[in-house]
Amino acid sequence: MRSKLTNADIEEFRRAVGQLEPLKTDPAAPQQPPRPVPPPAPPHKAVGRAPAPAVGGNDGELSYCRSGLQDRVFRKLRRGQFSIEGELDLHGYTLAQADAALCTFLDRSRAQGKRCVRVIHGKGLRSPQGRPTIRHEVGGWLRRHDETLAFCPARPEDGGAGAVYVLLRAAHSRARRRR
Repeated sequence: MRSKLTNADIEEFRRAVGQLEPLKTDPAAPQQPPRPVPPPAPPHKAVGRAPAPAVGGNDGELSYCRSGLQDRVFRKLRRGQFSIEGELDLHGYTLAQADAALCTFLDRSRAQGKRCVRVIHGKGLRSPQGRPTIRHEVGGWLRRHDETLAFCPARPEDGGAGAVYVLLRAAHSRARRRR
């Protein structure tokens, strides 16, 4: 809960801090290079049912919806309206470690009855090759996992292009289909 600052609060702060002087920079000090400008956001695309499972387009967006999943459920996932019940951060993993950790995490999450989890794969900004190697693999790993119903990029406050929401099959759904 935020409260508004009053003029009296601001004046009291200024009296407490006193006179300020700008920092002097040393021209000989090493300057940090400017941060790279992020690419523009892709145009909003309507979520529709494709004849085959939808996987990200040429803009590199990680997105997938298993055949048979209701459109409204996928839209709810894209909007971040499911509670995130677990999280896996793959920063610092090798490809082999990330693949194994993801598989173990998904199996364990589903066994615990979790339906929606977040996988943080990163954007690849600090990777040795300067490209997101794990991010490129995560989509394939998730699609191969039988219990993955859908996944899509997380909302900006949950990691944006560096993370995905994953919707898992309900723990009881497989038992129901066998009857």
